[in-house]
Amino acid sequence: MIKLPREGEIVEYDIMTFPTFNWNDLFASRTIEKSIESLGDEGIRLIHDKEKLPTLVVHDATHIPQVNLMRQEIRHVRRPTKPFDVNCHAYISFARNSDVFGFHEDVDDVYIWQCYGTTDWEVPKYNIKNTLLPGQMIFIRAGVEHRAIVTGPRISVSFSIGT
Repeated sequence: MIKLPREGEIVEYDIMTFPTFNWNDLFASRTIEKSIESLGDEGIRLIHDKEKLPTLVVHDATHIPQVNLMRQEIRHVRRPTKPFDVNCHAYISFARNSDVFGFHEDVDDVYIWQCYGTTDWEVPKYNIKNTLLPGQMIFIRAGVEHRAIVTGPRISVSFSIGT
Protein backbone atom coordinates (compact mmCIF):
# COMPACT_ATOMS: atom_id res chain seq x y z
CA MET A 1 0.00 0.00 0.00
CA ILE A 2 1.34 3.44 -0.93
CA LYS A 3 1.68 6.49 1.28
CA LEU A 4 -0.60 9.20 -0.02
CA PRO A 5 0.20 12.84 0.77
CA ARG A 6 -1.70 14.47 3.62
CA GLU A 7 -3.29 17.88 3.38
CA GLY A 8 -0.71 20.33 1.97
CA GLU A 9 2.04 17.71 1.81
CA ILE A 10 4.09 16.73 -1.26
CA VAL A 11 5.16 13.10 -1.63
CA GLU A 12 7.62 11.70 -4.17
CA TYR A 13 7.19 8.18 -5.54
CA ASP A 14 9.88 5.81 -6.68
CA ILE A 15 9.56 5.72 -10.46
CA MET A 16 10.33 1.99 -10.44
CA THR A 17 7.18 1.37 -8.37
CA PHE A 18 4.98 4.05 -9.95
CA PRO A 19 6.48 4.95 -13.31
CA THR A 20 5.39 8.28 -14.75
CA PHE A 21 4.68 8.57 -18.44
CA ASN A 22 5.43 10.82 -21.37
CA TRP A 23 3.94 11.88 -24.70
CA ASN A 24 4.67 8.52 -26.33
CA ASP A 25 2.77 6.63 -23.61
CA LEU A 26 -0.11 9.08 -23.86
CA PHE A 27 -0.56 8.54 -27.59
CA ALA A 28 0.35 4.83 -27.63
CA SER A 29 -2.43 4.10 -25.13
CA ARG A 30 -4.93 5.84 -27.45
CA THR A 31 -6.19 7.65 -24.36
CA ILE A 32 -7.70 10.58 -26.23
CA GLU A 33 -9.60 8.36 -28.67
CA LYS A 34 -10.79 6.01 -25.91
CA SER A 35 -11.93 8.92 -23.77
CA ILE A 36 -14.01 10.26 -26.65
CA GLU A 37 -15.40 6.77 -27.30
CA SER A 38 -16.46 6.32 -23.67
CA LEU A 39 -17.62 9.87 -22.87
CA GLY A 40 -18.49 11.39 -26.24
CA ASP A 41 -18.05 15.15 -26.48
CA GLU A 42 -17.42 15.27 -22.72
CA GLY A 43 -14.29 13.11 -23.14
CA ILE A 44 -11.93 16.00 -23.85
CA ARG A 45 -11.95 19.77 -23.75
CA LEU A 46 -9.62 22.70 -24.20
CA ILE A 47 -8.99 25.30 -21.54
CA HIS A 48 -8.36 28.32 -23.70
CA ASP A 49 -8.06 32.06 -23.41
CA LYS A 50 -7.25 34.02 -26.57
CA GLU A 51 -4.05 35.39 -25.03
CA LYS A 52 -2.55 32.00 -24.10
CA LEU A 53 -1.99 28.59 -25.65
CA PRO A 54 -4.64 25.99 -24.79
CA THR A 55 -4.33 23.12 -22.33
CA LEU A 56 -5.98 19.84 -23.31
CA VAL A 57 -7.98 18.04 -20.61
CA VAL A 58 -8.69 14.32 -21.05
CA HIS A 59 -11.56 13.43 -18.72
CA ASP A 60 -10.99 9.69 -18.55
CA ALA A 61 -7.27 9.09 -18.22
CA THR A 62 -7.66 5.52 -16.91
CA HIS A 63 -6.68 4.16 -20.33
CA ILE A 64 -3.08 5.06 -19.51
CA PRO A 65 -1.75 2.01 -17.62
CA GLN A 66 0.34 4.05 -15.17
CA VAL A 67 -2.67 6.24 -14.31
CA ASN A 68 -4.91 3.25 -13.79
CA LEU A 69 -2.33 1.70 -11.44
CA MET A 70 -2.15 4.88 -9.35
CA ARG A 71 -5.96 5.15 -9.37
CA GLN A 72 -6.24 1.61 -8.00
CA GLU A 73 -3.76 2.45 -5.22
CA ILE A 74 -5.66 5.62 -4.30
CA ARG A 75 -8.92 3.69 -4.33
CA HIS A 76 -7.40 1.04 -2.05
CA VAL A 77 -6.12 3.60 0.47
CA ARG A 78 -9.05 6.05 0.44
CA ARG A 79 -11.88 3.54 -0.10
CA PRO A 80 -14.27 6.08 -1.65
CA THR A 81 -17.99 5.47 -1.49
CA LYS A 82 -19.86 4.52 -4.61
CA PRO A 83 -21.18 5.73 -7.00
CA PHE A 84 -18.58 8.54 -7.33
CA ASP A 85 -15.34 6.58 -6.88
CA VAL A 86 -12.06 8.09 -8.20
CA ASN A 87 -12.11 10.26 -11.33
CA CYS A 88 -8.91 10.80 -13.33
CA HIS A 89 -8.25 13.80 -15.56
CA ALA A 90 -5.04 14.36 -17.52
CA TYR A 91 -3.99 18.00 -18.07
CA ILE A 92 -1.73 18.31 -21.10
CA SER A 93 0.00 21.61 -21.81
CA PHE A 94 2.25 21.92 -24.83
CA ALA A 95 4.10 25.13 -24.00
CA ARG A 96 4.99 27.60 -21.29
CA ASN A 97 2.23 30.03 -20.43
CA SER A 98 -0.50 27.60 -21.48
CA ASP A 99 -3.93 28.40 -20.18
CA VAL A 100 -5.21 26.70 -17.03
CA PHE A 101 -7.68 27.59 -14.32
CA GLY A 102 -6.73 30.56 -12.15
CA PHE A 103 -7.27 30.36 -8.42
CA HIS A 104 -10.19 28.03 -7.80
CA GLU A 105 -11.65 25.56 -5.32
CA ASP A 106 -12.67 22.00 -6.15
CA VAL A 107 -15.77 20.37 -4.69
CA ASP A 108 -13.89 17.10 -4.09
CA ASP A 109 -10.60 16.12 -2.48
CA VAL A 110 -7.92 16.07 -5.21
CA TYR A 111 -4.54 14.42 -5.60
CA ILE A 112 -2.35 15.99 -8.32
CA TRP A 113 0.34 13.71 -9.78
CA GLN A 114 3.06 15.32 -11.91
CA CYS A 115 3.99 12.93 -14.71
CA TYR A 116 5.95 14.96 -17.26
CA GLY A 117 7.58 18.37 -17.10
CA THR A 118 6.98 20.64 -14.11
CA THR A 119 4.07 22.68 -12.79
CA ASP A 120 4.22 25.46 -10.21
CA TRP A 121 1.51 25.29 -7.55
CA GLU A 122 0.20 27.92 -5.18
CA VAL A 123 -1.99 26.90 -2.23
CA PRO A 124 -2.31 29.95 0.06
CA LYS A 125 -4.00 28.05 2.94
CA TYR A 126 -0.94 25.79 3.27
CA ASN A 127 1.51 28.59 2.42
CA ILE A 128 2.69 26.54 -0.56
CA LYS A 129 4.48 28.01 -3.56
CA ASN A 130 6.22 24.98 -4.96
CA THR A 131 7.20 23.26 -8.19
CA LEU A 132 5.96 19.70 -8.67
CA LEU A 133 8.50 17.50 -10.44
CA PRO A 134 7.78 14.24 -12.27
CA GLY A 135 6.85 11.55 -9.76
CA GLN A 136 5.60 14.00 -7.11
CA MET A 137 2.05 14.32 -5.83
CA ILE A 138 0.21 16.90 -3.75
CA PHE A 139 -3.12 16.55 -1.92
CA ILE A 140 -5.59 19.44 -1.85
CA ARG A 141 -8.72 19.10 0.26
CA ALA A 142 -12.13 20.06 -1.17
CA GLY A 143 -12.86 23.77 -0.82
CA VAL A 144 -9.19 24.86 -0.57
CA GLU A 145 -8.19 27.59 -3.04
CA HIS A 146 -5.27 26.72 -5.33
CA ARG A 147 -3.87 27.28 -8.80
CA ALA A 148 -1.44 25.72 -11.25
CA ILE A 149 1.06 27.78 -13.22
CA VAL A 150 2.34 26.11 -16.39
CA THR A 151 6.09 26.59 -16.83
CA GLY A 152 6.56 24.48 -19.95
CA PRO A 153 5.26 21.33 -21.64
CA ARG A 154 3.74 19.14 -18.97
CA ILE A 155 1.35 16.31 -18.15
CA SER A 156 -0.36 16.27 -14.77
CA VAL A 157 -3.11 13.95 -13.62
CA SER A 158 -5.74 14.87 -11.05
CA PHE A 159 -7.52 12.19 -9.08
CA SER A 160 -10.72 13.52 -7.51
CA ILE A 161 -12.26 11.59 -4.66
CA GLY A 162 -15.98 11.81 -4.03
CA THR A 163 -16.58 12.62 -0.38
